[in-house]
Amino acid sequence: MKTICYLLTTVILYSCKKDQALPETEPNTLMMYQELGNQEIGVGTSQSIDIDQNGTNDLFFSITERTNPITGINEYCAIVFNLTGTYFPVKNEDQVPILSLGDKIHKDFFKTPTYKWSPWNTTYLAKKQINLSSTHNWEGPWVGGSHKYIPFFIEWILGSLTYGWIEISFDANRDKIILHRSAVAHINEFNKVVRAGN
Repeated sequence: MKTICYLLTTVILYSCKKDQALPETEPNTLMMYQELGNQEIGVGTSQSIDIDQNGTNDLFFSITERTNPITGINEYCAIVFNLTGTYFPVKNEDQVPILSLGDKIHKDFFKTPTYKWSPWNTTYLAKKQINLSSTHNWEGPWVGGSHKYIPFFIEWILGSLTYGWIEISFDANRDKIILHRSAVAHINEFNKVVRAGN
């Protein structure tokens, strides 16, 4: 009897441990890729992207001019905005993580309190003050970022999620966001871990 109880306890503990583990990478996750042709977004221009190619835009990139509400100084803002049903892991209200090739993407790898997965969020990639009397440089997490990845997920019915990434660069010398390519897990590949750039 003790032997049976011991075996049952071991199985239960193993099952609990397995349930709490982070999801493993799915090596055969079917992805939908989209070449974005190194599109360049400069000051005063924008670009919307239909990541899952279903006829509805998912992401919006732009470099806009605005007056900073706190300082009153005019500045250029390089932004990305996620539209309906698309979520970014966001920290400090307006920052997304910068991923490298092969980094894992799943909500369990970007948890609260550091990150909050948010829809309808304006994320600042970089900012630059505009002052005719002096020269200012771009500032922000994406300055100098070359072929890096923004993670996201798309929410479907009944809470099912497909994960993906978009590969971008930020050219501070030319005031440009450059869009390289994107990918998202196929609609039948719900809740599977994907890797940036793969």
